[in-house]
Amino acid sequence: MKYLLIALLALSGCTGTQVSTEPSQVFDGGSCDLRVYQTKGMATANGEIKEVCVVRGSSAFSWNHTESGAIKKVKKKVCACGVQNAYIQSSARESDMGVNGVSYITLVGFNYTGEKKQAAPIEAPKPTKTGKYQYNASELAREHGCGEPKLLTQNPPTEMFETACGGNNYVIKCEWNQCQVVR
Repeated sequence: MKYLLIALLALSGCTGTQVSTEPSQVFDGGSCDLRVYQTKGMATANGEIKEVCVVRGSSAFSWNHTESGAIKKVKKKVCACGVQNAYIQSSARESDMGVNGVSYITLVGFNYTGEKKQAAPIEAPKPTKTGKYQYNASELAREHGCGEPKLLTQNPPTEMFETACGGNNYVIKCEWNQCQVVR
């Protein structure tokens, strides 16, 4: 009975979710401290930025499958670009039968240019619905030079996304972890 209780306590730590309501969070430790902003708008509220690098990664092969867990895994790669600031370009999490799975993250590393913007009120980001195949659809869109896809419909196991590319809108259909452009 004692071992069952210990096992349950250990497993309960794997299902936690960390959602930050702050505009930015500092991920410190190691050779660099990285400040991560929730959106590009929140990052540019402090002044003009110059984007330096784009880093994609996931929380795969770790115990922490939150967005923060994915950020911690790619932090060194962002710091290797010579920056101490980044914003979240996209974030998605797989889940099967209510169990949280791997989180995927795309961070854009940047430096401030030194030019201050006029202070503007910061609006809270509007929550966007993401699908199970958001990461796969994003990768396909990037391969074709298109923008970040937005979820249109979700009828498991099929999800439809829309993306803009060269002035035209295209639909990406994902089913069973395979995505393709349909129009």
